[in-house]
This record gives sequence, structure tokens and C-alpha cells, in this order.
Amino acid sequence: MRRAFFRARRFHDLDIDLPRQLAEWLDEVNTTRPSRATGEPPAVRLAQEQARLTPLAVAPADYGLQIPVTVGPMSVIA
Repeated sequence: MRRAFFRARRFHDLDIDLPRQLAEWLDEVNTTRPSRATGEPPAVRLAQEQARLTPLAVAPADYGLQIPVTVGPMSVIA
């Protein structure tokens, strides 16, 4: 996103112009422009994949770990 969106753009302000241009760019990238990987726009591929999705076998609330944990910078769970 940093290279594709910000590189060739100028913004009049950060409150109105930047969000407007970002919304237009996201719409184009997700619905119009074909992906380099698949040759199809992501919205088309998403619609195809959603037809094959099924519900989760286990509801998220039923998973075993239900206590909050903190992972430190050394990846130690405390």
C-alpha cells in the first residue's frame, strides 16, 4: 500500500482529501483492477470462494483458551 497508494498522490488535507482518495483507491483495487496473482478482481474471487465456505465446526466461544494472556517481546506468555 505504501508504494501503490502514497507514492504518486498529493493530498490537500489529511481529514477529507486523504480518506476520500483512499476509499476510491480501495474500491478500484478490490472491485475493478485484476489481481496479478489470479487475473481476476478480488471481489470476483471472494464471491466464488464464499459459495464454498461452511460454518466453523466449533464456535469461537467454545475454544479452550478463554483467559486473556500477554505476549512479551521475547514471545513469552505470562
